[in-house]
Amino acid sequence: MQYISLIGILLALALIIFGAMKSINLIIVAPIAAMLVAFTGGMNPLEGYALNYMKGFGQFIMAYFPVFLGGALFGKLLEISGLADAVGQGIVKKFGQKNIVTAIGLATAVMVIAGVNTFVIIFTMYPMAVAFFRPAGIPKKLIPACVLGPSVVAQMLPGTTQMQNIIPAEKLGVTAMSAPITGFFVFFVLMVLCFWYLNREAKKCIANGDPFDSKEDPNKPIAAKMDTGLLPNPWITILPVGTVIVLLNVLHVPAFASLFAGCLVVFLILVCLRRTKGVVAAVSVACENSKSIITTAAVVGFGAIVSAVPGFQVFVEFLSKVSFGNPLIYAFIAVCILTAVTGSSSGGMTIALDTIGPKLLAMGGNPQSIARVIAITSLGLDSLPHNSAIVLTLNYCGVSHKEGYKYLFVTTVLLPLLGGCIAVLFGMIGIV
Repeated sequence: MQYISLIGILLALALIIFGAMKSINLIIVAPIAAMLVAFTGGMNPLEGYALNYMKGFGQFIMAYFPVFLGGALFGKLLEISGLADAVGQGIVKKFGQKNIVTAIGLATAVMVIAGVNTFVIIFTMYPMAVAFFRPAGIPKKLIPACVLGPSVVAQMLPGTTQMQNIIPAEKLGVTAMSAPITGFFVFFVLMVLCFWYLNREAKKCIANGDPFDSKEDPNKPIAAKMDTGLLPNPWITILPVGTVIVLLNVLHVPAFASLFAGCLVVFLILVCLRRTKGVVAAVSVACENSKSIITTAAVVGFGAIVSAVPGFQVFVEFLSKVSFGNPLIYAFIAVCILTAVTGSSSGGMTIALDTIGPKLLAMGGNPQSIARVIAITSLGLDSLPHNSAIVLTLNYCGVSHKEGYKYLFVTTVLLPLLGGCIAVLFGMIGIV
């Protein structure tokens, strides 16, 4: 029975990957896959859906919806305040055209750390990149990696309100600043490697005379207007971002409350700047954006039903053997597999923590080290070609998978996996 159940799990996973590759919403695919797992696992599919699937689905929304909403609102308010544009344009102007690849990447990283939504960053940085890449002779096939690569690395930074920090911290009873030495070391090493790689590839493209490819979507901005005259001083961003970070890490205020406090600070800035006109609309958009939690919850619900069938024990035994009884290696492999299948960092790590989290602690693992390994590793194999952020970014930039994914693979898959290996090594020798 175990092996029939395992086959059902594998078929369900294949169905999820197929659905993601065909752009079928996971809200539809995940429940169907879950009922397939239930059926092959000897469980009544309807009961499995109603009890196991919906329990996992609902618990995730109950736990993290305030964080999703607070993050969406915080990022949107930063956007309408002009602070996101001010930071991006300020960094790009400071570095100049000769260092434009580094400037675009650094601006992206700063905005991610500030809490700006990834897709807002893409819409902001794409026209800036076009404005400088074209005259520099750098093809636009590098733009997706220049934006998403540093964005992924920035999400690893300890102490921020990124879900990669919040979920492991809450599940394992530690803080978002867990294993700070490991976290900051991995962040700086990967960021340096990311900038080195992207600059090297840009130089190769220039040397080879690769065309920029001027076939632009007429409905998209071709180039940014680099005029900061009407934008606020980018240093003002320190006020709301600093508020969130201090509340979260120093005063240990819950993540959602820290984000809402940051929203209040941005609102006060908007009042001072006399930019309150778009606040109501921004709140509405943020509420719509926060609904993205439903897709992640659908994946988590699927994980809940997988963990309830006999075939899952085969998976657990397999992990025990290949990890040699080491909880850090165990966590690394489990998160790699689950994020690769789901195409979701937060979904994959939640499934891993819900199903094997207690086992990791029972194996004698340091909760801080485990949390940091999971936070970093979750950002690796979730970025395979079926990942929604990968697909949307390539489409928006007008770059095909064939043209741009090889650069994304290095910056959003290989680098995080390297970071995960470093975190495992640090944890094994007792560095936190």
